[in-house]
Amino acid sequence: MLQDFEKALLAEFLRTYMTEFAEIAQKHGLPGNTVAHEILKRLEKERNHV
Repeated sequence: MLQDFEKALLAEFLRTYMTEFAEIAQKHGLPGNTVAHEILKRLEKERNHV
């Protein structure tokens, strides 16, 4: 399980590089934008419950 600082770093990374992440994922046939948004929602939800 990720530590709080790791979750914060990952959330910031996803916010900053969402478009690039989605483009790379799409090139490989993955739903990158959906995946990134879901990860970000979960991280923010966990952070708000702490």
